[in-house]
Amino acid sequence: GDGFKRIDLAPNEPGYEPCDDGNVNQNDACLIGCIPASCGDGFIQTNVEICDDGNDQEGDGCDSGCQVEQDFSCTADEPSVCFPDVDQDNVADDVDNCPDEANADQIDIDEDNIGDECDPSFDLDSDGVFDGRDNCPNASNQFQEDFDGNGVGDACDDFDNDGDVD
Repeated sequence: GDGFKRIDLAPNEPGYEPCDDGNVNQNDACLIGCIPASCGDGFIQTNVEICDDGNDQEGDGCDSGCQVEQDFSCTADEPSVCFPDVDQDNVADDVDNCPDEANADQIDIDEDNIGDECDPSFDLDSDGVFDGRDNCPNASNQFQEDFDGNGVGDACDDFDNDGDVD
């Protein structure tokens, strides 16, 4: 577009432009070719749409208002690619080793195809807190106390830095 909207023509006449913002940005209100942006066009309109998968159908991850549907995640690609993702960790449920607990890193130390975040057999200190969430996986600390807030549980923290657990 040249920045001049042709409203002197009827919509069916050649050269008619319903919008013309004079740029080649596909993420604003007027697309290249002077076509008004809309949900379902495959382009994510900045500050309006979260996703745009090229259609306006419900149930495919990107709803008819171009918002991500519950229990889905969508890529920022254009058009968006959406996939079931109950735990919202951006890992598709069909390949997620822990689909009900967010674990984007997919760590599975014992290689049993169950992510450490939700692996009930992976609790080395038997305190009832899976090692993937345990702030002190080698010493029992069921309540995860962390007095100094350093991410290391009090049961295994060296508060005075003398090399021994205090």
